[in-house]
Amino acid sequence: LAIFTNKGMCYKLPVTKINSSMQSIKSLIKMEPKEEVLFVIDFKTKGTLLCVTKQGMVKKTNIEEYNTTRSGKSIKLKDNDLVATISLLDNNKKQYLQLETKEYLLTFSISDISPTGKIGLGVKGIKLHENDEVVSSELIVKVDSKNLSKRNQVGRKKK
Repeated sequence: LAIFTNKGMCYKLPVTKINSSMQSIKSLIKMEPKEEVLFVIDFKTKGTLLCVTKQGMVKKTNIEEYNTTRSGKSIKLKDNDLVATISLLDNNKKQYLQLETKEYLLTFSISDISPTGKIGLGVKGIKLHENDEVVSSELIVKVDSKNLSKRNQVGRKKK
């Protein structure tokens, strides 16, 4: 299993180390204080992971990049940044990423994001104002083309 956390780590855990269905993942791997599990996936799964940080960085990486013999960083984080969400992309569908901050909502095509290697930083997904952060991200399949790549203040409509 690959276990991804909010501190940008990817822990490798062999399924044979799990003794019980009631066993906590945190008891099986050594995690830092305030480190939380965000995403767990089997290495047999094929596809691409999309990682979004609170400071608006977006990284697209093939799952096979993380299938190494050791645990390690899954994304290079800037100071005081944390991973907000990790999602599995469906490579057979045209998907869009919707980023929401405290002030804005931005939607753009996943195909606009270039794939990066295992320890890369990714690309800037959204420019944030001071004291703002990404509060959620969501993969969507269908978008009204009028709203694509527009940055709108939450609660207001642009004409």
